[in-house]
Amino acid sequence: MTKPTNAREVAAFTLFDMTEKGAWSEGALHHYLQLAELSGRDAALAARLAYGTLQNQAMCDFYIRKYSKIRLAKIKPRVLELMRMGVYQLTMLDRIPAHAATSETVKLIRKYGKADERAAGFANGVLRSIARDKENNKLPHPDCPDKESYYALKYTHPEWLMRKLSSQYGQRQSQQIAEANNEIAPISVRINSQKTTKDEVYNSLLNDGFTVEYHPTMNNILLCSGGILQKISCL
Repeated sequence: MTKPTNAREVAAFTLFDMTEKGAWSEGALHHYLQLAELSGRDAALAARLAYGTLQNQAMCDFYIRKYSKIRLAKIKPRVLELMRMGVYQLTMLDRIPAHAATSETVKLIRKYGKADERAAGFANGVLRSIARDKENNKLPHPDCPDKESYYALKYTHPEWLMRKLSSQYGQRQSQQIAEANNEIAPISVRINSQKTTKDEVYNSLLNDGFTVEYHPTMNNILLCSGGILQKISCL
């Protein structure tokens, strides 16, 4: 596969490897991040797109089914993966313009989708319809028989698991558990006090584009989010 050159290609290649090679998401993502040599901000976007698409696959498929005349099983696998990533950007991310999410997804389909131009046109039509209805607050809502099946769809969790959680903890807490499962946990960084100080590492991570917090109870730990930790020479 060609070396990825931007965040969307890194995310797309990660999703392809999971579908086609059975790769683990984290390993595949880190592999392509190393190849692409992205900045901290772009690496964070790549991670958000890859993990966000996976964590919300059921809802992305729900929207595609509502707007597509073609059954999901009939859509080329790579086209479907890229459409999911496009739908995720359109419906669940606020900072990416709809025209960028749509046009960049179609570009990826043309370049890597292993499909003809009709597939690109089909995806473009579906994504534009979703973008239009999102802007007008007309996106369809899931018609689920109960809250457990709705939570399973919304958070891409097995329905049996949601029913098990609901029976043990109640519907409200089961929703909170599923929602927490999809949140990106901060990365814990342990400071080697023989080589550097906590404040030096804190400032270094901030300069690299990370969001950094001091651990509330552990003096030698920093909590980092907003990017993918690669090699930090001072640790």
